[in-house]
Amino acid sequence: MAWMLGGQPASATEYPVLGYLAATDLECPAGTWVKTWLQSGHNVYQCTACSKGRYNRTAKKRSDASSTETCNKALKGYYVDVTGATEPTKCPAGSRSRSSEGKSVSACTCEEGYYSATGRAPCTIAAPGHYVNGTEKKAQASCKAGNYAVGEGNKACVAATAGHFVANDAADAQTPCPAGTYASGTKSTSCTPASAGHYVPKAGATVQSKCPTGTYASGTNTVSCTSCGAGTTTTVGNVSQTACLYDSPGDYYNHWGRKPAPGTKSNSPHKCKDGKNWKTSKQACQ
Repeated sequence: MAWMLGGQPASATEYPVLGYLAATDLECPAGTWVKTWLQSGHNVYQCTACSKGRYNRTAKKRSDASSTETCNKALKGYYVDVTGATEPTKCPAGSRSRSSEGKSVSACTCEEGYYSATGRAPCTIAAPGHYVNGTEKKAQASCKAGNYAVGEGNKACVAATAGHFVANDAADAQTPCPAGTYASGTKSTSCTPASAGHYVPKAGATVQSKCPTGTYASGTNTVSCTSCGAGTTTTVGNVSQTACLYDSPGDYYNHWGRKPAPGTKSNSPHKCKDGKNWKTSKQACQ
């Protein structure tokens, strides 16, 4: 800011000395302070521009005079890069000066979640999938697989929760494990397929479940178990149809794709050969 002296812009050194006989109602404008010193045995006064790093919002009177500067120091988070300032300047977004009386924008250093090539303002906000941990950082870091960061300005990454995974670096979201798979722990980079005899019916599962009685699952990644059908006796967690214990040769024939059970009549697969009886535990006529 420039002050007016006789209608013309004036620099700090051009301010007139008010003199020891100057009227008491004379004022120095905002952006200055009243400097006083002893000259030829008398007090003299002069409007003096606030130095860099300082400011003054209001006009000052001769009663405010001092031999040392009375302008306000720019507080932390602000700076003043000109002389004669009436207001401090706030540090750019994502930065903050660490001490008072900052004299330039370079006094503002990058906050957590922001970075720049110098670690000082102007600073760039960390991108999604990245983070900046600490101040005055010169680069952002990418979240590693198994972790993610949503949105901008992150100070740290978040671990993938149970039932989810993050396959790649620099991810901005986690993904639920699809049906047929699960993740029991955190920071998973992939999901575990349901093993034989087990199933996972919904996405985002943290555990697999054994196939219930009367069903089986011969492969992996099973979403739902295959029913043995009516007329069976089974335990849980069966891995193949051979675990389905059919209660009669007819049930066996009907559910095994019209395959005759051992020991049945060739012309009547629903019946055992003469002299033989159906053994459920053996799944045969003996």
